Amino acid sequence: MTGNRNHTTLSRVARLATFVAIAATIIVMILPSTVVEAAPTPPYYTYSFYMTSINTTSAYNWGYSQGIHDYRDLPGHQDSMTILDFGQPAIQNGVYGAFIFDQNADFVSISDIESVVDAYSDGFFAGLSGSDSNLTVAIGTSNLGQQVNYQSHGAAWAQAVDSVQNYVTQAGYSQRISIAGADDMELDYNTYNATFPWIQGFASANPNGRLLMDYGDSAACPQSGTTTTPGACNNGWTQQTLWYAAYYYNFAFPTPEIYTPDSAQARQWQQISLWGYLTQSNQAIRFVSSFTQLGSCQQGHYCAPGTDNSPDIGFSQLWDAIYSDSRTAIGFSWSTDIRYET
Repeated sequence: MTGNRNHTTLSRVARLATFVAIAATIIVMILPSTVVEAAPTPPYYTYSFYMTSINTTSAYNWGYSQGIHDYRDLPGHQDSMTILDFGQPAIQNGVYGAFIFDQNADFVSISDIESVVDAYSDGFFAGLSGSDSNLTVAIGTSNLGQQVNYQSHGAAWAQAVDSVQNYVTQAGYSQRISIAGADDMELDYNTYNATFPWIQGFASANPNGRLLMDYGDSAACPQSGTTTTPGACNNGWTQQTLWYAAYYYNFAFPTPEIYTPDSAQARQWQQISLWGYLTQSNQAIRFVSSFTQLGSCQQGHYCAPGTDNSPDIGFSQLWDAIYSDSRTAIGFSWSTDIRYET
């Protein structure tokens, strides 16, 4: 099992030096926030996809489009990330998989999913035409539903990530392509107690430390005023449990939804990161990307009002929020926007 980040619980701090810990916390909390760095020019964003089929030709073509774009249309070396979201975790006849985003929410097996990601990787590498750009392809699911043993499904998902990475290596692509796992952890989809076992399962079958990205939300979490006492979020979640789900393991890095033009989600995630700094031995979150859904909205799929940030605005909002306080100011370089495959 891959290890967790070195974190210090409040009780341990208290046992070691109660007075010093309380005094230090008070001092930290009254320090003024400082704008450390204005947002840079947003990077080129990639398309991520709600997968509506297991058509390997379609997957190859989308990968090829990404590769040829990096090679032909953009200057210099590119380093980017895309998520292929296969939907709700599922099991049928003892076979793990997911319900994809077609009209019938059809079941697809993990073997099917591996074949699709293999094909996407083939296409991307072909489109690069020998250029030296890099892409991380994250295989996504969610925490929706109660159909599976979440811990076992998480382990199976990690094994799928490793299997596709082995395919990429054997095909000679590993200098250009990395494979990761991803989970759309929505607070209203499920509780923390139901969600975290999936992450534990992923960890149990992830000896090579493949990345795991949470591209979920932060519904109703505080936007300011964070202290060592974790603030409440939706559905029984708190800043603490969301920090644990998104960042507890050393292979886990959030790619948060930044959908709203009012910057609320960016502020929520910055405050979750600040909670980690205050309570987990200065462990502010190292985000890896912003995540928006403008493409899906423009395709005519349902988007709640006020959730149609452009990728550039989403990137800048998250950057500005985390750089509003020196304690959470850790840069990131990816931006991705999700749409439906077809």
